[in-house]
Amino acid sequence: MKQIIIFLLLIIVGIMGYNAYSKYKRFNPPGSEYQANKPIDLNYFDPNVVEDYHHAVARLNGYAAQMWSFHGIDVRAPKKIMRRLKRL
Repeated sequence: MKQIIIFLLLIIVGIMGYNAYSKYKRFNPPGSEYQANKPIDLNYFDPNVVEDYHHAVARLNGYAAQMWSFHGIDVRAPKKIMRRLKRL
């Protein structure tokens, strides 16, 4: 009986993990984050400006993911959201 319960718990945890991972991948697809085009010379520029730049890039990426999540935008399949918007 104990083995059956453990097996069922493993299946439930596996399903929950798969759902969480698919939701994560939906809102964080590869290549969707902003990245600087050129490397920044840390010794040439003012360190505070470079740090502010990196914080701004991180905030931009966080804001984009937040808006996708709030509005339910599927970044991996945007055609689905366009069909849904046309129906409204």
